[in-house]
Amino acid sequence: MFSITATLTVYKREDDSDYHLVIADSSGNTMITEIADPACVGAGSPLLSGIQNARAQFDARLRATTSFKTANVTITVTGVGFFDFKHGQTGVAPNAIELHPLLDISFGQAAPPTACVSSTGPGIPPPATVTSGVDGFHASWYGQSGYQSLCPGAVSSAVVAYYNSGSRGWVSGKLGEVAYLGTWNPVPGQDKPSDLGGDGTNGSPSTDWPRYNRVAVQPGDYVGPGQIGWFEFTVQAPALPGRYVLAIRPLIEGSEWMEDYGVFWYVTVLRSDGSSP
Repeated sequence: MFSITATLTVYKREDDSDYHLVIADSSGNTMITEIADPACVGAGSPLLSGIQNARAQFDARLRATTSFKTANVTITVTGVGFFDFKHGQTGVAPNAIELHPLLDISFGQAAPPTACVSSTGPGIPPPATVTSGVDGFHASWYGQSGYQSLCPGAVSSAVVAYYNSGSRGWVSGKLGEVAYLGTWNPVPGQDKPSDLGGDGTNGSPSTDWPRYNRVAVQPGDYVGPGQIGWFEFTVQAPALPGRYVLAIRPLIEGSEWMEDYGVFWYVTVLRSDGSSP
């Protein structure tokens, strides 16, 4: 059993209904803690009452949804040490240790504000017209959220839209028909890992990408011709201030790359005082 006092940075409800909490120390080192779903714990488990307690304490203060939310509050957590394996989870520790499940959580005061404040610029609207009905698999860029200015280590969500301008639909989970966004040229390069996100392999940070070189997968089961797919992904600012670029291009996994519109993401990593590098 371990107890840790740290800053709760972000949290979400996972598909299995566990709460995924990322905590960080004063140096920005992170690890994952999880509050299990009491409904999935056997009635005879000696941990059940603790899990129920932690869940109730969290729910009384915050509301977890399926998207990451920022908290920035000091918490003290007590739980069972558990070594997971790296599979792209956000906030994973270098050795993948977690506190899972948590048996107690208490909230302190909001972490004191820092001089650095992250922000996102205005979104980029879609073009007035796009091509449609082209034979085969095709995609037309259709707008995106704004570029980010982030404090070192900060996590942020981004969205880019693609219009299915072809004659064939994109089918989730079906090799040769499922649409992804892949890393592209010039930075980081075709199918290369990025400094801004990944699945924790090949030197990439863990930000819940499908793979280190696949930035996002189509959001729905089917995106038909004439429909729009909103691809959402998470980026994390590197520790060193500077301007970072992520070039992306849509593809049908196992079949072909679709049109290259020169789509890219700029992330400006600010200095600790909030100034531009």
